[in-house]
Amino acid sequence: MKLSIIIINWNTADLLRACLSTVMEATDSELPDMCETIVVDNASADGSAEMVAKDFPFARLIASAENLGFGGGNNLGYSRCSGEYVLLLNPDTELKPNTLSTVTKFLEANPTTAVVGVRQTEVDGKLQESCGLFPSLRTMTIQNALGFLSRRGYVHSVRSIAGILGFPLMPVKGLTPLFDFKTIHEVDWVMGAFMLLRRRAIEQILADGQQLFDERFVMYGEELDLCKRITAKGWKVFFVPGGEILHHGGASTAKISERAEAMRQVGMIRFYEKHNGPVDALIYRGVLLLANLVGWLFSPQGSEAKKKAVARLKAAFYATYDALPN
Repeated sequence: MKLSIIIINWNTADLLRACLSTVMEATDSELPDMCETIVVDNASADGSAEMVAKDFPFARLIASAENLGFGGGNNLGYSRCSGEYVLLLNPDTELKPNTLSTVTKFLEANPTTAVVGVRQTEVDGKLQESCGLFPSLRTMTIQNALGFLSRRGYVHSVRSIAGILGFPLMPVKGLTPLFDFKTIHEVDWVMGAFMLLRRRAIEQILADGQQLFDERFVMYGEELDLCKRITAKGWKVFFVPGGEILHHGGASTAKISERAEAMRQVGMIRFYEKHNGPVDALIYRGVLLLANLVGWLFSPQGSEAKKKAVARLKAAFYATYDALPN
């Protein structure tokens, strides 16, 4: 089997239907008889599993009796797949034509590459922040400073400062307009909504007694952690613009957005603790507290900004998933 496609679903039946329709079309036209599709349903209550079984018999359905989360669901899906390459695909995405053939050919032509991501657009055509650098205090400081200048129109200064520092401009922190989405880039990580993996690299991770995804990351940060562990083995990660997906984004967490924002920050704290050390993690929590205390004090009552500031304050204060209040 050339390619295994793994989709983890939780209560997004309508979006999953659209996703599987594009997967079926793409696999039939671009890689006929060379793909398998696995859908892991995380105990959805909206009829997702029944829909897959009835309308998409080409997909192998794994109906979990409990919500395993993104990481746990992908770990289960990977244990049942056999492809030389493994595509992790969100259910709120739709494949654009030639994406599968483009990324698989890229891996074939670049044997030291283990992870590939593609352009991700929203419904209105806006490009999403789908790749970046590994988090660190230095990276956070520089990106925030350059993003501040970029949003105020000092684009030439941003490019000059980044050049002097030897700092690659990634599509995050207000720097998205300065990123060339038409060019292949070596990056540190790509978003898990579309993440193509080389099985040989994954097997090296598993041989060390690790899982595909570290399930201690309950929500967010899993793909950064995975890319960090893979690159530590000497593999490369690339953004390849020849492929593209439509990504609706946040569909599974839309109804729990404030808690999801808190969990996002807890995931970042966990990444700092695991890869950058406890001191950096403590400093990051302090910065998160101070920055969002200001946001909480000065944002209008009831505004999204105030709600997110509160969520981030909770994350900085409690710092673990289990301790987060509802």
